Amino acid sequence: MKIAIIGDGGWGTANAMLLSGYGHDVVVWGVSAEYVAEIARTMRNPRFLPGVELPESVRWTSDREEAVKGADVVVLAMPSKYFADVCTSFAGLVPPGQLTVSLTKGICDATHSRMSELARRILHTERVVVLSGPTHAEEVARGIPTAIVAASTSIEDARLVQSIWNGPTFRVYTSDDPIGVEMGGAVKNVIAIAAGCSDGLGFGDNTRAALITRGQAEVARFAQACGVAVANEVKRSASRTMLANARRDGAQFAWIPQGSETCAFCIAVASNGWQYARRGTVEDHADHIHPNCECEFAIRFGDDDGVAGY
Repeated sequence: MKIAIIGDGGWGTANAMLLSGYGHDVVVWGVSAEYVAEIARTMRNPRFLPGVELPESVRWTSDREEAVKGADVVVLAMPSKYFADVCTSFAGLVPPGQLTVSLTKGICDATHSRMSELARRILHTERVVVLSGPTHAEEVARGIPTAIVAASTSIEDARLVQSIWNGPTFRVYTSDDPIGVEMGGAVKNVIAIAAGCSDGLGFGDNTRAALITRGQAEVARFAQACGVAVANEVKRSASRTMLANARRDGAQFAWIPQGSETCAFCIAVASNGWQYARRGTVEDHADHIHPNCECEFAIRFGDDDGVAGY
């Protein structure tokens, strides 16, 4: 089966590795011809998925027609803010009725549309399946067990996507409520960042638990106002991704200045929260530290060491 992945970011790359490992013919499209050529030459994606060696079976291209020609499945993996523009650039190249999978979480700033709505409208296909869940690209790339949901108003298409993506370490469930799945996956970030700020302020598990549980209720009410008939799916979607992201995204927001170099210990802290940080000291993790750390965590502990590349 030929699978075209539009978007050479971390999540698109991790899915390319997964699907190629199953024996599918996978081609990844990226907008920068120069960077795509570098990935193809080095079998590395240092900008979006650093430290991961890519399989040679994955093909890379910046040619739109080459990417989607003859594809059985087209996968949309570009950032939400570019989603509509990139879809528009592929309009006319993707056949009407093409099975399309959206990996992108978010809501369009200009139209307030969900990503699957944009895909249907721009690419002229009703066969759009949302693949979403509590997933970090680097963990999928490393083969860490992951669960995700394929959601579509066509349960047959959802089950088809399930059969394509399911594997020993990647479990796919199905749902007929793409609105609930997309809304939960998009708006949970507000709560996740708030939980990370709470950790950064030195608050405890009680505060985080209150933020997540009350945030889950708010997300469900918001989704119902947007047309979700039953709150169960959006609650599940939001709670799964909040649990995966509340400590990682929020802690990163609270402690690590954007663009700064950070150490592996600080990345672990950003993934696991302030409580983890207080169990040890920087010296306990000296083997993982790089000399260029600039994050607030190293500054707080009075250590000049650190590690590059969040």
